[in-house]
Amino acid sequence: MEKRNHFIWFLYACILCLCFSVVTASLTRLMGLPVQFYFLLTAAAAAVALLAIYLPARLMAAKWRPGTDWMFEGKKGGFSSLLIPVALTALLVCARLFFAPDTGAMEGQVWRQAVSEDVVFSPFLGDLYALLLRAAMSVLSEDAVVFGVNVALQAAGLVFFYGGIRRLEGAFCGITAALAAIFLPPFSDSAMAAEPQSLLFFFASLLIWLGGLFVSQKGTRRVLRGFLLVLVSLLCGMGILTAPLLSSIFFFWLALLAVRFRSVRTRGLAVGAALGGGLCGFCALILAGALWGGQAGSLSGRVTSLLESWLALFASRETDAILHSPSLTDYWTALAVFVPALFALFSPAPDNRRGRDFFPAWTVLLGAVAAWETLSKAPFQEQGLRFACLGIFSGMGIRNMLQTPPCPETDAGKSGRKQREKAEETEETVPGPAPSGPAPGEYLENPLPVPKRHKRREMSYGFEPRQDQMYYEIPVADSDDFDLKE
Repeated sequence: MEKRNHFIWFLYACILCLCFSVVTASLTRLMGLPVQFYFLLTAAAAAVALLAIYLPARLMAAKWRPGTDWMFEGKKGGFSSLLIPVALTALLVCARLFFAPDTGAMEGQVWRQAVSEDVVFSPFLGDLYALLLRAAMSVLSEDAVVFGVNVALQAAGLVFFYGGIRRLEGAFCGITAALAAIFLPPFSDSAMAAEPQSLLFFFASLLIWLGGLFVSQKGTRRVLRGFLLVLVSLLCGMGILTAPLLSSIFFFWLALLAVRFRSVRTRGLAVGAALGGGLCGFCALILAGALWGGQAGSLSGRVTSLLESWLALFASRETDAILHSPSLTDYWTALAVFVPALFALFSPAPDNRRGRDFFPAWTVLLGAVAAWETLSKAPFQEQGLRFACLGIFSGMGIRNMLQTPPCPETDAGKSGRKQREKAEETEETVPGPAPSGPAPGEYLENPLPVPKRHKRREMSYGFEPRQDQMYYEIPVADSDDFDLKE
C-alpha cells in the first residue's frame, strides 16, 4: 500500500512538472526571451513560490496551529451544500457580466451551423452545441444567445463540479476548483465564443458529481448504488462518443471504483460492470445518432459513417475552439493553480496521509486529460478541464501547507488522553507476547504448575436497609436475668 502511494505521488509530480513546463515555455516565447531563459524562468517561479509563499505559511501555521479538519471532511449542513454553491454561481455570473470582452460574440463554424436551417441531431459535441444554440434562439436574441447559453452551462456545471468534489475531497478543495473555473482564462475567454467548451465542462461536471454521489452512498443502499453504477457507466460511454476528451472521465470513473472497493472480487465485478455499461452507452448513442441523424442510406451504413467520423477526430486532431491567441496575462494567470498545487508535494500530512483516499483517481483524471490535450495539440482555450483539475490539487496543497503535527500537550485534548488511557488498560489486561529470555537481574519463570491467582471480589447485600433499620443492639429490660423458663 505504501509503495503504491509513493508511486502515485511520483506520477503526480511528473504530470505537474510537465504541465508547468509547458506554461513557462509559452511565457518564455511570448516575452521574446532566448531558450536559455526557459530553465531560469521555471526555476525562478518555483523558488519564489517556495520561499515567498510556502515557507512563511508553514512557519505561521506551526506557530498559530490552525484547525484543518473541516478542510479534509467538509462542513456538514446547508452552509456547505446550498449557500456556497449559490455564492459561487453568483460570483461566476458577475465575473462574466463585468469582465466579458466588448468585442461581441466570436463566431465560427459552429455558429454558422447553428443559424442554418438544416440542424439535425448528431452525437458529437460541436453538433450538440449547435443544436442547443438553435433551440435557445427561440428565447434569446442572436446577439445574446452565445453569451447566455455559455453562462448557463458554466453555472450549471459549476454547481455539479463543486458538489462532486465536496463529496470526494471536502468543501475547501471544491471552492478552490470552482474559483479556478470562474477566473481562469480558458473558461472566461470562452464565454463570448461560439464553441462547445462550456458544454464539455457541463458534461464532465455532471459525471464527476454522479461519481461522488455513488461513492457517498452507504453500504446498505445497494439498489441505489447499483442504479448509479449503471447510470454513470452508460453516460461515460456516451461521453466517449460525444467528445474524445471525456474518455478521461471514464478512466476517472474506473479508478474511483478501484479505490472505493477494498475487496478484489467486488472491485473486479464493479469495474467489469462499468466497462460493460460504457460499451452499451457508446453503442446506444451511436445507434440513436444513426436513427435520428437525418442521414440517407441503410442503418448499418449510417452507423459505419458515424464511426468513421468519430475515428477521424483522432486522426485529424481538429478543434472546435475559435483560434484566438492567448495573451501574456492569460499565461501568467494560469500559474495561480500551479503554485498551490506544487505545495502538495512538499507538505505531508501529520499522520502520513497526503490527500484523501480518492487522490489516485484525481491523479488518473489529470494525467488522462493532460495526455489527451498534449497528443491532440489542444489550444489554450480548450485546456479548461486541466486547469479545473489543477484547482482541486491546489486546494490539497493549501490544506497540506497549513497542516501541522499535533502537539502532545495542547492539541491532544480529552480525546487523546482517552485513547492513551484505553491503550494502557488494554496493555494491562491483555498479555503481550512472552519475552525471549529474562533480563539481567530478573527471576526465572516458574515452570511448575501453580494455582490460579486469587482475584479480589466484592460482596454486596441483596437489599438496602432503611434508615429506621440501621441499629445493631436489641433493647433488654433491666429485670431480665436471662433465665430460661420451663
